[in-house]
Amino acid sequence: MKTFSSSPKTRTKGATVAVPIIQGSIAFWLGPEADEWHSHRWTAYIRGSRNEDLSYFIRYVEFQLHESFHPSKRVVTKPPFEITETGWGEFDLIIRVYFVDNLESPVELIHPLRLFPIPPKEPSVEEPVVNEHYEELVFQDPPEELLAILRMGPQRTIETELQKYFLDFTGQEAQDLEKIKQAKEVIRTKMNALNDRSKEIDEERKQVEEEINRLGNL
Repeated sequence: MKTFSSSPKTRTKGATVAVPIIQGSIAFWLGPEADEWHSHRWTAYIRGSRNEDLSYFIRYVEFQLHESFHPSKRVVTKPPFEITETGWGEFDLIIRVYFVDNLESPVELIHPLRLFPIPPKEPSVEEPVVNEHYEELVFQDPPEELLAILRMGPQRTIETELQKYFLDFTGQEAQDLEKIKQAKEVIRTKMNALNDRSKEIDEERKQVEEEINRLGNL
């Protein structure tokens, strides 16, 4: 996988790209006969909102588990970016996402691992507990090479055995894209107003300087 190393001079000023991703986990209860310390099998992951392959801009993903797991830090260098374990307790996973361009700092996400359904629902070996959250990775003034990659987008999708349990976030994605569009319009309007005010100040300064020069010649 290609990794880009860029200098600050190559950043694209004014460019903003938002990439939707899903952080999630799917937990299966292993039934009443299971070991009490390994009552569930779960998989934690990040994925594309449309199951696209994210490795075009993600170099690797680091999962920080509860200290009772050995090793507690897991690194996944190729898609699907997921880990599978067994256990009995819920905890917050730390997910760190590292990008193909070293100039971009890694992003840290917190994912609450859920093993048990929300009451009054009862545990079932037939129906897993799915906990997914929609996120957007926003790149502000990205390096030129990374910007080109992000604009090109994914080249393929990823299929996994768990995808039949994935939630549909297409509506959320559309809403967030509209919010970003509106926010950009607000920023553009404010920038135009600041530019206009800056021109007015320059004109006022010139007038004051001319008046000072005129008075000095009296």
